[in-house]
Amino acid sequence: MNQDLTNCDRQLEQIRSSVLALLQAFEKGTGAEVKIRLRNVDAVFTEIRKRGAQMKDLENSEEHQHEKIESLKRRIEKKDAFLDLLNKS
Repeated sequence: MNQDLTNCDRQLEQIRSSVLALLQAFEKGTGAEVKIRLRNVDAVFTEIRKRGAQMKDLENSEEHQHEKIESLKRRIEKKDAFLDLLNKS
C-alpha cells in the first residue's frame, strides 16, 4: 500500500511538471511544443488510469481469494464434523 502511495505521489508530480511545461509552451506560443506537451499530459493521465485499473483488479482478486479461503475453511469444518461423527459410531 505504501508503494502505491509513492507511485501516486510520483504520478502527481509528473502531472504537475507536465502541466507547468504545457503552460510555458502556451506562453511561448509555439504550436509544435504545445502539441508535444499536451501529448505528455495525456500520457501521464493514461498511465494513472491504467494503474488505477490494476489496483481495482488487485482488490477484486484479493477479495476473491478471501472468499475462497472462507469456503475452504467451511468445507474443512464440515469434513471434521463428519469424521468426528464416524469416529463416535
